[in-house]
This record gives sequence, C-alpha cells and structure tokens, in this order.
Amino acid sequence: MRYDSLRRRIKSIERESPVADGILVFPDGSTRAIRLADPLAVMCDAMALSSWAGPGVCEGDSVPIRTAWQLGPRPVSKHDSTIALLARATAVKSENRFLHTVQSMAAHAVEMERNRGNVHAPTQQGGN
Repeated sequence: MRYDSLRRRIKSIERESPVADGILVFPDGSTRAIRLADPLAVMCDAMALSSWAGPGVCEGDSVPIRTAWQLGPRPVSKHDSTIALLARATAVKSENRFLHTVQSMAAHAVEMERNRGNVHAPTQQGGN
C-alpha cells in the first residue's frame, strides 16, 4: 500500500470517528464505559509498544535482529493506562468498529510486552 493511500485512509477514519465510546467487558464479568477522545493516538501508541516488544527485523531466512530502539528502554506514552485498561478487557460492546481495532491492538501490544519478559506488563487480572 502506498503511503499517500494509507494517509488518506487514516484521515478518513479520524474524520468519521474522532471519538470512540463503548463498554468494556472484563474476565470477571464486570463492565466499564469508556470514551476515547483520540482513539487513533491510542492505537499508534499501542503499535509503538508492540513494535518495541516485537522479535526484531528479519532479513530473508535469518534470525530476527533487534534494533537499537528495541534494545532501549520501554517507550512511555500518555496513553499507557488506557492501553492497559483496553488490554484487560475480554470484549467490547460498541457499534464503533475502530474501537474494537484499538482494543485488539492494545491487547496484542501488552501480550507482546509480556512475552518479552517485562515484569511490569499489565496482567489479565489487572494492575501491574
């Protein structure tokens, strides 16, 4: 996909749904209403966390090589608590499909961080 095409698609998502709201369902059956004023920024921060915790860059059939950025400290963003909350949810009740995407990306990012061995990654039960 070309960069311009991707940029247009992201801009259309931002215009269509600048706010994402729904109800998060947690493993114990409890629920919590959530409203994200900037869901795209939350998703981008979750993607950055996922990239940092990922296996690294592969060239051909070689073993993944971690980049200097991946070897550095965990990236910190203003959306860390939101990402952790979204990651703990087992389901999202919302008509907003983008909120479902953001929740999935947050869960993936936290799972990648946990697989990396980060003891501070949020657990499914909550907290650190």
